[in-house]
Amino acid sequence: ARDTQPILVRDLADVRIGEALKRGEASHNARPAVIISIQKQPGSNTLELTRAIDAALNDLQRTLPPGVKIDRNIFRQADFIERALANLTAALRDGAILVVIVVVLFLLNARAAFITLLALPLSLLSAVIAMRYFGFSINSMSIGGLAIAIGELVDDAIIDVENVVRRLRENSMVPEAERRSALEVVYRASTEIRGSVVFATLIVVIVFLPLFFLTSVEGRLLQPLAFAYVVSLSVSLLVALTVTPALCLLLLPRAKSILRGSEPALVRALKRVYHPALDWSLRHAGIVFGCAGLLLVGAAFSFSFMGRAFLPEFNEGTLTVGAVTIPGTSLADSDELGRGLERILLSVPEVVSTARRTGRAELDEHVQGVESSELEVRLRMLKRPKEHVLDEIRQKVTLLPGTNVTIGQPISHRIDHMLSGTRANIAIKIFGDDLRTLRVLAEQVQGAVANVSGVVDLSAEQQTEIPAVRVKVDQAAAARYGLQSGEVTEAVQTAFVGREVSQFLEGQLSFPIVLRYQGVGRGLEEIAQTQLDSVTGAKVPLS
Repeated sequence: ARDTQPILVRDLADVRIGEALKRGEASHNARPAVIISIQKQPGSNTLELTRAIDAALNDLQRTLPPGVKIDRNIFRQADFIERALANLTAALRDGAILVVIVVVLFLLNARAAFITLLALPLSLLSAVIAMRYFGFSINSMSIGGLAIAIGELVDDAIIDVENVVRRLRENSMVPEAERRSALEVVYRASTEIRGSVVFATLIVVIVFLPLFFLTSVEGRLLQPLAFAYVVSLSVSLLVALTVTPALCLLLLPRAKSILRGSEPALVRALKRVYHPALDWSLRHAGIVFGCAGLLLVGAAFSFSFMGRAFLPEFNEGTLTVGAVTIPGTSLADSDELGRGLERILLSVPEVVSTARRTGRAELDEHVQGVESSELEVRLRMLKRPKEHVLDEIRQKVTLLPGTNVTIGQPISHRIDHMLSGTRANIAIKIFGDDLRTLRVLAEQVQGAVANVSGVVDLSAEQQTEIPAVRVKVDQAAAARYGLQSGEVTEAVQTAFVGREVSQFLEGQLSFPIVLRYQGVGRGLEEIAQTQLDSVTGAKVPLS
């Protein structure tokens, strides 16, 4: 204060509500937007969490001013999960229907078919109970394991039922004095094939056991599949050993259609074809063995030329498009390139919407400079195959000057990041301390790989020296004006970046109070002329 007259901050500075320095831009369909990414905590259920978020967004939408709309469909992992579960559930259902049809056609008896098919619900329900007990969820891999096992769940039971039916029919044809009791017939019929059934099932189970010892990503992916498969198959064996013989004894001995009937027409027709084929194979065993050997060699030879991938390509319904231009590009120029890329993508008929983020802040889990943009592109598949759509997109994005564009999918993109540390399936990394040499080597590798069949979106990350201004304090000169290095550094930071000096509260929210020089340019000359306060109060230029 001077003469009891207080000096206010507004007398010395321009006080206003400002914004932090921009480190990125965002847009939706090439129009300005705010993009919020929501990530779940480990162990959370994605579907339940998505429903809760939808409810919260519905409440939030009602409080927003007119013209502000929330688009929650940019990328929803729940949509992919629901589609995958629906497809696998349909496959499981269709497989069960086919099993029922085949069993009925081969047995042509309601009681025998009922006994055989009872293994299906018992095995599937037991597998689900076991998965819940051991902490496995119902996901794509566990349902996939059940779908794979669906055809084998009735194998043990149908072998048992078919042999019991045959022995009961044979027993009914002998003189009454020589007939055995139904209990004895069922017991002997079941024990005749017991060893084969048990050993066959155990062999299949043993084949899947190594999957339980996989670690890392492979184990997380395949263990639910193996668990569901092994448990359901083991339960089906248990059913065949216990429930099936008991039901055969209760239901089949009194079935007149079994005791007086003959084999189903389909079985007789297959036997008429099989008997001559078996006879020919036994008389020409050498030829059969030679053909089998040739097929084995051919399969091994073909396998060596097959492509390899960690996972098959998913149909996620969304693309992740990355665009990187020359380092040092301004945020405004990079934003304009990003908008241009969005307009190109929206010109493709199958593209529904685009959402773009340019640049990532320092605290983001994927820090990126302002020269990098990432887009989420929603698709609706029309008549064209997906490959043709991607080809058109790749052809159109080549029109962007000085920009490397890569195309992937959100989940696949994250898996690639986890495995290789980059957004690509395969990454070739070259290390060294000479940027020019690294650039030359990268171009050589790029040229060598470009002609490999199947390679798309090939790009070398553009590493260039970014111009920077370095301020080195002259200790002797600073001392003449009574300044220390820390004071000079603090003044430069205050002038060009701003310095947080305090905070103020509004309700329960705190906001930083940032002190910054007014009207300071960012050119080299303006930086050199930045005024510093000496101990005498005189103004001293930075340089």
